Amino acid sequence: MSAMLHGAAERVNAGKQVGLILGDMFELGSFAEKYHREIGQLVAKIKPKFLVAVGPLARFYVEEVISDIIGVYHTESAEAAAKIAYDSKFEVLYVKASRGMKLEESVKEIVRISSSLS
Repeated sequence: MSAMLHGAAERVNAGKQVGLILGDMFELGSFAEKYHREIGQLVAKIKPKFLVAVGPLARFYVEEVISDIIGVYHTESAEAAAKIAYDSKFEVLYVKASRGMKLEESVKEIVRISSSLS
């Protein structure tokens, strides 16, 4: 997750409108809150155009970035995340979570919305 965010930071620094859909990271045990907060702090430093946080643990991302990013959203579904991201207008979108979050559904939904409007 942090490696992906370093790539996102490079895009932001190059002037791109970067959006993030970040979901829960699984299998962190007692460190789950700590690592989710650390990722939230990294997102706050990057300052993407928006963050859509997906899942119950993703609330820790939101708590860390809420005052630093204009568009911060929390949802429980990949489909809702896709609609928020699509409406937020981005040039580059990063989508990352544990595989069990099934955030590929967000990407499929964005493609579906885009093709239905074309």
